[in-house]
Amino acid sequence: MRITCTLILLLLCSLTVKAQNDCPDAIIVCGDANYYDLDATGWGDIQEISLSNACWSQENNTVWLKILINQGGTLGFLLTPENSDIVTDFDFWMFGPDVECNALGTAIRCSTTNPGAAGLDYVTTGMNGTETDVSEGPNGDGNAFVQWITVQDNETYYLVVDRPHGSGNFSMEWTGTATFHTVPVFLNPNNINTDIHLCDKDGINDQKTTFDLTVHEAMFLGAQSPMVVTYHQSLNDSTNGVNPIANPQTYVNLSVPQIIYMRMTNVITGCFTTETLNIILDPPMISGMPSDLTICVPYSNNGIGEFDLTLNDDNVRGNNPPSTIVTYYASQANAQTGVNPVGPLFTNTIPDQQTLWTRLEDVDGCFSYNFYPFDLIVNPIPVFNNPGNIPLDIIQCDNDGISDNPNLFDLTIHKDMLTNSQSELVITYYLNANDAEEDINAIAGPQVYNNNIDSQTIYMRITNILTLCYDTLSFEIITNRVLTGTPNNLALCDIDQNGFREFDLSENIPLIQDVYTDATVTFHTSQADATSGTNPISSNYTNLVAYETQTIWARLEKDFGTCIGYDITSFTISVIPLPEITNPDNISFDQTKCDLDGIDDGSTEYDLTIHEDTMIGTQNNVVFSYYLTQQDAEDATNPVSTPTAFANTVNPQTIYIRLYDSATQCHQTGSFHINTLSIPHIAPQPPLLVCDINNDGHAVFNLDPVIQQITTDLGNVVVTMHTTFDDAFFGVNNITNTDAYPNINANTQTIYIRAESAPGCVDIQTLQLIASPVPVAATPDAYPLCDDGANDTDGESIFNLTSKNTQILNGLDPAQYSVNYYISEQDAIAATNPITNPMSYSSGNATIWARVTNNVTGCFDIVSFELIVNPLPVLITNQSTYTLCDSTEPVEVETFDLTSKIPDYIASENGIVITFHHTFNDATTDINAITDPSNYQNNEPGVETIFIRFAIEATGCYRIGFLDVRTYPLPIILEPTQKDLTVCDTNGSGIGEFNLQALVSDMQNGEPGLIITFHETELDAKNGINAIPNTTNYINATPTLHLIWVRVTEPAFGCFRTYMLTLTVEPAPQAPALEDLVYCDDQDNNDQDGRRRIDLTVQNTVISDALGLIIPTDIVVEYYTSEAAVRAGVGRIVSETSYLATHGDHIWVRVESAVAGCFSVTDFFIIVNKPHALTTPGQLVKCDEELPNDAIVTFDLTEKENEILGAAGQGQGYTVNYYETNPELPGGATPIADPTS
Repeated sequence: MRITCTLILLLLCSLTVKAQNDCPDAIIVCGDANYYDLDATGWGDIQEISLSNACWSQENNTVWLKILINQGGTLGFLLTPENSDIVTDFDFWMFGPDVECNALGTAIRCSTTNPGAAGLDYVTTGMNGTETDVSEGPNGDGNAFVQWITVQDNETYYLVVDRPHGSGNFSMEWTGTATFHTVPVFLNPNNINTDIHLCDKDGINDQKTTFDLTVHEAMFLGAQSPMVVTYHQSLNDSTNGVNPIANPQTYVNLSVPQIIYMRMTNVITGCFTTETLNIILDPPMISGMPSDLTICVPYSNNGIGEFDLTLNDDNVRGNNPPSTIVTYYASQANAQTGVNPVGPLFTNTIPDQQTLWTRLEDVDGCFSYNFYPFDLIVNPIPVFNNPGNIPLDIIQCDNDGISDNPNLFDLTIHKDMLTNSQSELVITYYLNANDAEEDINAIAGPQVYNNNIDSQTIYMRITNILTLCYDTLSFEIITNRVLTGTPNNLALCDIDQNGFREFDLSENIPLIQDVYTDATVTFHTSQADATSGTNPISSNYTNLVAYETQTIWARLEKDFGTCIGYDITSFTISVIPLPEITNPDNISFDQTKCDLDGIDDGSTEYDLTIHEDTMIGTQNNVVFSYYLTQQDAEDATNPVSTPTAFANTVNPQTIYIRLYDSATQCHQTGSFHINTLSIPHIAPQPPLLVCDINNDGHAVFNLDPVIQQITTDLGNVVVTMHTTFDDAFFGVNNITNTDAYPNINANTQTIYIRAESAPGCVDIQTLQLIASPVPVAATPDAYPLCDDGANDTDGESIFNLTSKNTQILNGLDPAQYSVNYYISEQDAIAATNPITNPMSYSSGNATIWARVTNNVTGCFDIVSFELIVNPLPVLITNQSTYTLCDSTEPVEVETFDLTSKIPDYIASENGIVITFHHTFNDATTDINAITDPSNYQNNEPGVETIFIRFAIEATGCYRIGFLDVRTYPLPIILEPTQKDLTVCDTNGSGIGEFNLQALVSDMQNGEPGLIITFHETELDAKNGINAIPNTTNYINATPTLHLIWVRVTEPAFGCFRTYMLTLTVEPAPQAPALEDLVYCDDQDNNDQDGRRRIDLTVQNTVISDALGLIIPTDIVVEYYTSEAAVRAGVGRIVSETSYLATHGDHIWVRVESAVAGCFSVTDFFIIVNKPHALTTPGQLVKCDEELPNDAIVTFDLTEKENEILGAAGQGQGYTVNYYETNPELPGGATPIADPTS
């Protein structure tokens, strides 16, 4: 919860806090700081605005504001009273900048205009940007508004608002561009609940625990800095920033729940905000009651077993959330301390029965103070008694000759043996294990159970009806019978083509056995043998008659021990003839073709089916397919997909045929070969080029390398050259001089190449002969540059050799001819080691060779040219500055002789052209030179860079110099205030002593290098002569007012400025001698300790009358407890009207001029006389000796007088009065008239 008042709104909160009626308690203005409903009542402990201050008024009902400027600008405000009655009058004073409460000085803005007296029709007041006056009032003077102020970053001001007339609160709206420091914010970016919940988990159930109040502090602060967060136990403490909690990380709550008040303060600006934090002690959890846990274990465990303690988790957790944690312990003490938990699987350590305790806690460690016990109980599991370990299965045979499944069984035949006749043990019977475990669906009549399958499992459950422990056991009830399955008829292809095959009859055994895999199968040639089980045949059986179907009989037999069961069935066996590949004329099925498809890959297309009609003959239902391997043909896998258009994959290649009889599913395989003859293929030949060194169109060509390459590429071929295609086609008129053939046709000629690998396998290709002309390169001019290598004096420069390309090519097409550069003629001829960076080639004076090459033919020509490096002018430096004091108008502009700086850069101007420019580009391109550099007025105020070009006239090589021209500002001092230039006149002569040297540091205003001297005349100050020597104790020559001059000089360039100062000697008021103040210590109830409160200001009248001056208009009177304090003017007695004085106090009085601040000092003593110390007397007792014994007698009270006065008081003239009521109570009391009676 956010506390709705921060410091800037403190007056709006209903809190018992100190009011902002005095400067030290001023409201710090923060944030947007527009105030509403501000209350101004009373003027506090100190009257801080005197009539001698600006606007001639003082505090009546005031509010003080302390303004901390964040960003400077203009600052104004509009003050609007809530009561619009014209008698409502609000005044204000603004002090600053950066003053202290005890030294506010004179207000820089104020208004004490009375709206009624001024004839105004409004009661608002303030500062704005339209007014020009800075103060107004009192009474009818002004219009209630003055000019706003201009403030700087981080300045401090005090504003006091006073209501001398009328009633009601007021609001304030700030205007202008200045901003205040922001109010810190308690950040909560994700809007989380900041309440801190803990539980009382210290083991003492007292609803108290230790909280860390700072858990959210980092989130609250975020990136705000510099901030400090304090924690408080009351809203008042957090608002006033007092009594912070000393150790917020380890805070023990005082109540449940409890509100903590947080305060976030900017340690620099003092701006703060408050926020509440709830600390909540969650109530302890109430755990549920656990149940006793019982388990059953074998007898052999001796009463020991493993318990799943989690079965009690829900009981213990009760209505608490599922996230709570349940733990178990072997003792109550362990449960209370949470040590040595057991489980969740726990084996009891005490046989048969053991007690455990529960503990419930949550994930934060909070726990229930209910620690409940429960018992672990171990019972034995009953045992199926079978001392002879006899088989329990019940077996019967279905031997009635009808395979109808059901039989009647007595399931209880072993019950008495299994229970050992124990009455507490009961056996029940079930059809499945789950029913037996769950004790459901027990068989109703186990003595006459009718089974429904041949073999069935029955489950027994033996239960102790006292402990409910149980065990289960199963046995089988079996009805023996056997049935054959259905076998397959067997057929085999006649692979030997004789009508006989050996059959594997055992293929049918699994089909015949079906579910009776442990039964025996025998085969017979007749049904009678199968029925009788005689004359069995081998399972590997060969048919008796070729191509004739035969019946085989099978017998399935099983021995069940108590009976034998069997069944018979039959199937057929047959042998099927294969299809035939016919070839009545005994022709070859192989195929041979030439590779005529235009692709020289040794592969061409074949129709594999061309002999199918011959192979099939008169057979029906026969399907052909073709394969690349014998195995694929046998397995009928991966057939050739398009046998009518098959391209061989290897050469030669074997093709495998499969003839398949779709009616019998038998097949026959065969094969034939295909062979593809290769045709030589001459690759396209590039033109054969020879450079025509005399450019006549003819050259001599060596054809042998071409012939040799084709022979190597094609292998076993014959290659010949021919001048015409026809000669090549027919293989006639070979070219014989292939090693030196001169072209017949000028420039280009086509000849023909013939390659033959076998009879009829020929390829012909063309070859173009080119006699290429040699290019003619032109010799270029020399190439001069200025020195601009790695440094500008190394005799090197960066040459772009390609700039000579056009001149060298001399009209040749650069797209057809390339130019490369070399450092030697040999490299150029060999075309080796070309210059790799011709566009940026660094070199001194050198000869370069250029090679022009025809990019197509490689024919070239070579020329050379010279590289020349010219030097740059030599500079002493390339940079300098030129500074003049800014002593003429306009500001920051002076007239410079730029030529006077030339000797800074260069020793001799002979042969050098020097120009001045505004930009570097103008200097490098030699344009826009400054026309009159000897009389140059800077273009840019303050500082400007001029670029100087130094060029050698003969070569044009140049350097650039940089010259900064500067106008240096005249120094400025912070002028002393008139107060700084005023001393007090202690003797009325008008002559005083001034410490001028003490003014120097402030006048330098943060520039200690400034040289400040003082002079008697303005002329001496301007000339810098006759400085005042005794600056620490200067005596004015002219009484009261005396003029001197200050000269401030900037040491770097000697720029200076002068100021006039007026020294003033102000007369000081002369304090009179004061009499001591004498009092009796009888005004308080403090045992007459020599102390009492007195009004020191009774001396004010004495001082005012003695001087004839009004307090506080003319003089200010302050009281101090020491001479050092009174002379320093610090540590005055604030509560001067109710000063707690002690007998003998020495009081010092400072009487100070209200305007000039000159003062004098006087003093007096305070005498507090203590009354006589009385003694409490003993009881005064008398006997009631007279009737009617009503306990009333007459006393002489004066009998106690000497006892009361004591020895020191007797005979000293003291009068003792006696009272029946306490005379010190309000209203006093009347003394007893006759204390003797």
